[in-house]
Amino acid sequence: MVTNNIINLQEAGMTSYDGAGVFHGRTLTQPAAGITISNATGVAGNPTLALSDDLAALEGLGTTGIAARTGTSTWATRTITAGTGVSITNGDGIAGNPTISATSAVPTTFTTDSGVATPAANNLNIVGTAAQGISSSGSGSTVTLTVANATTSQKGVVALATNAEAIAGTDTAKAITADDLKAKLGAQTLHGVSVGAGTTGALAWTAAGTNGQVLVGSSAADPVFSTLTSSDSSVSFTTGAGTLSLQVAGGTTVGKTITGDSGGALSPTAGNWNLLGTGSITTSGSGSSLTTQLTGLTNHAVLVGAGTATITKVGPTATAGQVLQSAGAAADPVFSTATYPSTTTINQVLYSSANNVVSAITAANNGTMISSATGVPSLLANGATGEVLTATTGSPPSWQALPSGGFTTINIQSFTASGTYTPTSGMKYCLVEAVAGGGGGGGANTTGASQVTCGGGGGGGSYRYGYFTAADIGASKAVVIGGAGAAGSSGGGTGGTGGSTALTGLFSIDGGLGGTGNATPAASSAAQGGVGGNPTSAGIQAFGASGSSGSNGCASNAGLFAMGGVGGSSYFGSGGRGGVTTTTRSAGVNGLTYGGGGGGAAVAASQSGFVGGTGGAGFLVVTEFI
Repeated sequence: MVTNNIINLQEAGMTSYDGAGVFHGRTLTQPAAGITISNATGVAGNPTLALSDDLAALEGLGTTGIAARTGTSTWATRTITAGTGVSITNGDGIAGNPTISATSAVPTTFTTDSGVATPAANNLNIVGTAAQGISSSGSGSTVTLTVANATTSQKGVVALATNAEAIAGTDTAKAITADDLKAKLGAQTLHGVSVGAGTTGALAWTAAGTNGQVLVGSSAADPVFSTLTSSDSSVSFTTGAGTLSLQVAGGTTVGKTITGDSGGALSPTAGNWNLLGTGSITTSGSGSSLTTQLTGLTNHAVLVGAGTATITKVGPTATAGQVLQSAGAAADPVFSTATYPSTTTINQVLYSSANNVVSAITAANNGTMISSATGVPSLLANGATGEVLTATTGSPPSWQALPSGGFTTINIQSFTASGTYTPTSGMKYCLVEAVAGGGGGGGANTTGASQVTCGGGGGGGSYRYGYFTAADIGASKAVVIGGAGAAGSSGGGTGGTGGSTALTGLFSIDGGLGGTGNATPAASSAAQGGVGGNPTSAGIQAFGASGSSGSNGCASNAGLFAMGGVGGSSYFGSGGRGGVTTTTRSAGVNGLTYGGGGGGAAVAASQSGFVGGTGGAGFLVVTEFI
């Protein structure tokens, strides 16, 4: 049922019912181009639609034909018109579709000397062949084929040279014909020889020669055939067709000159040369032969120079095996009195087996040179492993096994910390060296104004050296290494005593005592050094050196002088240096070697206390003989 909404409609425009009982006011909307609308709501009157833009232009065309858009909202009519060779039917499209036809036959294939060409995409390629010197070019409706001029590297067309051009030979582009070549060769003479007439003229020709004539040149003129002659008639000539024979007149060969090593060319006198020897060289002649020989030779002798032009001889010797020896720069070499073997073998040694007789000793691998009781040398064959070369009174030495109880190997075991010494298998006896620990250096206490303190040096550890058999050692022995004596504290404490070193059950040696500390500061005082260690067991031994005392209170330009004691030395070296100062504090240096005592500390006025040096630890070394 329609409601009365239309009565209450508030929207301007044409009324539109939506089917659901509701009415709406509507407005006509024009497109972006082609149509315009006026009074779109109908409020002021009926809406009016009008063509615009391209539609208005098409509507406004007043002629017939094919419509063509020529610009923005601009149109015109067109008619397809015919060109050359083409006819057009219904060009304006009014009576039907336009038809385009060719007015004459158009070729579609082209036949060549070889093959047939067909246009592709209405195009036919007309090209030349570069290798043949042919190229093509086009302009307008004309295609031009061009053939290149021929060169030494390009095929093509070429002009022919004239006779004059061929004779001149200056043109490089024209071809020579047989007639041109004939002109260049000139007027030929039968049996003559061609002669150059310059670079631009035709060849000239000599007259023909007679039998035996030869071509002879002339300065600035053509050569000519001439007959050879001998000015002194010493040479005769025999001629023939293509032959010429020369020989010495009378059939005898005659020399003109001869040249030696020096003196230049020599000419004969009355047709004769004198060929003479000099020094040890002689000459002799017979018939046409000349013989040169040395004089004074002896069969099997060695030739030796006897000056710059003479040769002498040495030997031969009647004794085989003698060798030629130099007698110096001022005398001839001579054969030796001694004889030598003619051959030797590799590794042989030569020796005098008798007066003036050199013989060879038979080689022996890994052998040893020995001599007999009479001094005759020989090579003794290598002995067995472990054998030693043993002398025998009145006889040559020989390889022998070591006697029972000897040794072949030395081995060393060393201990810097406590442990167990286990002998190496086969040990026969051993040498043991040991040193006990060094005492620590004394410390120095804190000082006030005009006060100094210093500690004494620690004593060195004692030393022991002993010889022991395998039975003495047994299966093993415990090793005790004496520890290093502790450093005296910075409160002026005394250094610790060095520990004892021992080979348990065999010996024990004492360490050095610690240096006295200086706990009471004063303007002048001293601290005693520690006593060196005591080797309490028997054997080769040495006491450790005592540490030196520390001292202080000595005046100097820098103030009171404080000096800690030096640590005592052990068998293996020195103890640590004591501290030294006038203005500050200085710790004692640790013992420098095994068993060395530590140095005492030194503290100058108004300084904190300082510790002494630590003693050197003990040590034990075993040298085994196996």
